[in-house]
Parts: sequence; C-alpha cells; structure tokens
Amino acid sequence: EMFWEAVWNDNQEDARKRLEYSSMYAASAIKSLFLLNGGSIISLLTFIGNQQVDFGKRGLFWAFAWFVSGIFLALVSYFGAYFSQSFFMNASYARAHEALGNKLHLSVIAEAEKPTASGNMWICIAVSSAALSAMLFGVGAFVTLFAIL
Repeated sequence: EMFWEAVWNDNQEDARKRLEYSSMYAASAIKSLFLLNGGSIISLLTFIGNQQVDFGKRGLFWAFAWFVSGIFLALVSYFGAYFSQSFFMNASYARAHEALGNKLHLSVIAEAEKPTASGNMWICIAVSSAALSAMLFGVGAFVTLFAIL
C-alpha cells in the first residue's frame, strides 16, 4: 500500500510540474507573438521612413494590417487563456466544496460542469487565436516581401 501511495504522490508531483511548464511555455508563446507582430510593425515603419525607393504602398498597408491583426489575435489569446483559467478555478472550487460536503455528510450541490465547459471553450479560443496570430505574421511577412520587391 505504501508503494502505491508513493507512486501516486510521484505522479501527482510530476503532473503539477508539467502543468507549470505548460503554463510557462504558453505565456512565452503569447509574448513571442506580440514581439513578432509588433517588431514587424516597427521594422516596417522604419523601412518606410528610411527608403527613397518607390515601393508598393498598398502592399505595405496590407502588411501593416496583417501585423496589427496578429497583435489583436495575440491579445485575444492572452485573454482567452486568462478566462479559461478563471473558469477552471471555479470548477475546482465547486469540486472542493462538493468533496467537503461529502466528507461532512451534507448535501452540497456544486456544478463543476458548466465552468469546465466554459474553460474548455476559452482554451479553444486562446489556442485558435494564437495559431491565427502566427499565421498572420507569415502572411504579413510575405506581403511585405512582395511590396518591397
């Protein structure tokens, strides 16, 4: 019995660490999306200000628009991640209250399914927005390339 408890504790600790690493990587990814798209806008504006050559102004306008859209979607991703964790926290509280009620032999009605479903929805929004933000960086980069060639 002690063996299985030790295995359970080790796996619980590993799961906690993996969640911490996952959160760290997600935060870094969102920061990187802000940096990519924001840095591209700054580079684009610097390029426009320092060039005397005629280039496709319409193409540069659209490149700017794609990069701004990428920043907006990175922001949506950030808020989606925040809201998902808020809903998951509420679901955990509901489960904790239910467990405490069961321990004390009380009838506690705690609905963890609704906040869990909302958290899953916000995670999907966050991941989709991050993926679209990365794609828009690529689109903006190619539009910029075609505009300056």
